[in-house]
Amino acid sequence: MEQIKKRYNLIDSVRGLAIINMVLFHMIYDLVRIFKVNIQWFSGYGAYIWEQFICITFILISGISWHFSRHNLRRGIIVFACGCGITLFTYLFMPEEFIWFGILNLLGSAMLITILLDKPFKKINPIAGLIISILIFVVTKGVSHKFIGILGVSLLNLPDFLYSNSLFAFMGFPGSGFYSSDYFPLIPWLFLYFTGYFLWRIIKNTKAESSMLIKIPILNVIGKYSLIIYIVHQPVIYGILYLIFNFK
Repeated sequence: MEQIKKRYNLIDSVRGLAIINMVLFHMIYDLVRIFKVNIQWFSGYGAYIWEQFICITFILISGISWHFSRHNLRRGIIVFACGCGITLFTYLFMPEEFIWFGILNLLGSAMLITILLDKPFKKINPIAGLIISILIFVVTKGVSHKFIGILGVSLLNLPDFLYSNSLFAFMGFPGSGFYSSDYFPLIPWLFLYFTGYFLWRIIKNTKAESSMLIKIPILNVIGKYSLIIYIVHQPVIYGILYLIFNFK
């Protein structure tokens, strides 16, 4: 793995913007789902686009950032363990919003899987790798809904036996009755992570690399502490809203 001496501040800044959007999104989510506040637009397509923007940004940035660490094994284990901690917390204290294989589990798993694939990936032309990763992500987006297709249009229905139970929900095959308020299975999201991996290899060999040094001060700081913010933000939001709605 190449040793990175530069700090690509713009990546931290973009991550910071995503974390701010995520905190705002989850605050409104809690208001609607837990505290039953009527916010009609939140159930519409605009909110879905907002959510997807946040998720896609985080996963792409994480795939890009894989190249910047010499300790991806340790990072992957820590991030995955944090995801398991959130699963336990929601099971004990917020069962109505239980999370099974959320985004931290995905990112931790993706870091570890990419360690195994880094050498063969380096033999792939990064443009080809980027295109293939995007195509697989797009066509497998509906796997958890039992089909392979494009933009929600089914091209191939998947066999029911894959969804006979939730043992392989982490792969993208949830069984009947499976529920998770934050669900990011390996299929299709791992391929978006790979997209970020190959994207950086393209950027690294172009003039666009220099633009990554740009720093947006406040966003940059927030981005550097994104994992801590992610772990603590939901309990803090829930606690504040609980006090507001129960001690008026």
